[in-house]
Amino acid sequence: MLEDMRRELESTVTPLLRGILDDTQKLFRQELALAKVEVREDALRARDAVVGLSLGALSGALSFIFTCFSVVYLLITYSPDLPLWGAFAIMAAVLAVVSWFFTIRGARKARQIRGYPQETMGSLQQGFQWMQRRA
Repeated sequence: MLEDMRRELESTVTPLLRGILDDTQKLFRQELALAKVEVREDALRARDAVVGLSLGALSGALSFIFTCFSVVYLLITYSPDLPLWGAFAIMAAVLAVVSWFFTIRGARKARQIRGYPQETMGSLQQGFQWMQRRA
């Protein structure tokens, strides 16, 4: 009779333990999938920030090369009393403002990058707290 009770207990405990193990594995897989999604989203944000910063730097360089000389000569043409260095200084100031605009824009996008899967970490922390309360 004692042996029958032991078998019956083992037959009910084993499926329960197996179910707990299966649920834990499933939860871990889901958390891993969530972490992958979050990391991918952060990578896309990083890409957007790099593209923004690169475009800002490239447009600043191209603007300097192509417009600086033309504006300088335009200033000299319409203001003959303006020295050449003054025309270049005006052009440099304008280009500095444009470059500053694109740099600030890229920096704002860079601040949105978290660097770690925030939602997954919170979910894992809740799972561990739940397990600690159950133990």
